Amino acid sequence: MARVLLTVLVALAASACGESHVVAPTPIPAPTPASSVPAGNWHVRMETTAVSGPPFCIFTPPVGAVFEATYWVERKGDIVNFTPPDPIDWDSFTAKINGLDFAATNPTVGSAVGMCTHYLQGSSLSGSFAPDNNSFTAVEAWSFTLDSGEVKTVMFAWTGTRL
Repeated sequence: MARVLLTVLVALAASACGESHVVAPTPIPAPTPASSVPAGNWHVRMETTAVSGPPFCIFTPPVGAVFEATYWVERKGDIVNFTPPDPIDWDSFTAKINGLDFAATNPTVGSAVGMCTHYLQGSSLSGSFAPDNNSFTAVEAWSFTLDSGEVKTVMFAWTGTRL
């Protein structure tokens, strides 16, 4: 008991003399896994950032064009679904998720019969959720491969915010 009391007295005397003492660092919390992204509506803003390739008879938005929509975002295991309000004219994406990062590639489809020209179209989406799971950023890419072999690409920057 005397030894413990002596140790406490020496420690008090040392701190009173202005000597520094060791303080444990404050732990930094790990990011919340994206598995905690609950299903719900998200405001998504998409801005066209690049357009390249030959012109052809399909409208593609110019650089700087902005589109906004409410997407339904739902996590199921290691998959996250991005469903637009109009799944006929807007692409849906089913992305694999790893931590906060996600990536999706839609299968390539051919143009419908009667279109102004024949082409193959593909799209992809990749991005990351913020550590608090209340927002995300992503890049969407469209590609149109004409029968001539020429390719037109359109790139979009996405920002999404939980509603």
